[in-house]
Amino acid sequence: MIPFRIKIIAGVSGGVILLLIGIILFKNHPLQVARLSSSLFGLSASGNQHASEGTPATASQPIGPLTEVYQNKNYHFSLNYPKSFLTAQQNLQGQAGSQILLYAPKMKQGFQITTYPFDEPGLLTKERILQDIPDIKITNETPIAIGNSIPALGFESSDELVGKTYEVWFISKGSVFQIETYQTFKDQLLAILATWKSQP
Repeated sequence: MIPFRIKIIAGVSGGVILLLIGIILFKNHPLQVARLSSSLFGLSASGNQHASEGTPATASQPIGPLTEVYQNKNYHFSLNYPKSFLTAQQNLQGQAGSQILLYAPKMKQGFQITTYPFDEPGLLTKERILQDIPDIKITNETPIAIGNSIPALGFESSDELVGKTYEVWFISKGSVFQIETYQTFKDQLLAILATWKSQP
């Protein structure tokens, strides 16, 4: 059981990215929420913070061919992503798990993967998520497949600072994966997730 609910908020003030991580006690529930962080576009590949400019991607903005391969041996997966993207990873504060960022800062394109150990098998449903996180907004939920083999739940949600989001949640190899992006980046995200491959 994971006893914490995480909320990650980032703001921009005077051109400086401020990352605020608040950990709220959430007893006896294995699921938690890690909201989309504006630092998705404000971290360098080495994890250093930097200021960035731009507006969220629109559905018409191409991301280019998925020529690069991101591989994560700790969480047993790989996926393809555009050459223009940077990657970064940071550990969750105070518990097992990580946040993985794949993003193009100047274009305001990209997504965030939050993953941590999860001891329940099977498909995550809207009802199961709401059981642990009753205040999360889930609309237009649709069962989808990650890499054509992993069952997942895609849905629309929102963040009080970021705005409208699109999210994909699923369980794989003993971990839960929460993937989040802007709703305007939904189609591009799904194209990237179609390249997802589970690793031994």
